Amino acid sequence: MSNKYFFLKVDGKTIKAQIWDTAEIYRIVSQKQIRDPPEGDVIRPTNVEPLDVKPTVSADSVRKQCCQ
Repeated sequence: MSNKYFFLKVDGKTIKAQIWDTAEIYRIVSQKQIRDPPEGDVIRPTNVEPLDVKPTVSADSVRKQCCQ
């Protein structure tokens, strides 16, 4: 797991944001839950659909804001 700090200016105030990359840890947990669901769980791998979530801001705009 890794994390980074960014400093953003919002309404004239400087905000320190800490961004965590937890994808690797939770990917393993979610795969185990899908492979070995608890007894009585109605979720089956055939019912699981991937989500495609787009970021609301671009990485370049965040980089520009934090590194000015």
